[in-house]
Amino acid sequence: NHVNSNQLGEVFFAPFGVRRTKFKMYEEMGVKEYWIVDPKNQSIEVYGLEETGFEIIHFGVETGTVGSGVLTNFVIDLQKLFA
Repeated sequence: NHVNSNQLGEVFFAPFGVRRTKFKMYEEMGVKEYWIVDPKNQSIEVYGLEETGFEIIHFGVETGTVGSGVLTNFVIDLQKLFA
């Protein structure tokens, strides 16, 4: 798959205030998907851009998998990631 730079927000580890600032910035820029990875809570939130703004499309804590709505067949196993 070819993905343009405006389709994915970065995966990063940051304090909550920074997360929200980037969340709004990416939403306004039209980024198609935004991931928040939280190693402390062993969770991943995946947001997809809808007409009304970002909506959560995947959420996982400790076990299970989360995937991308933009990258076909891209899936992360949380248990392996946070092992």
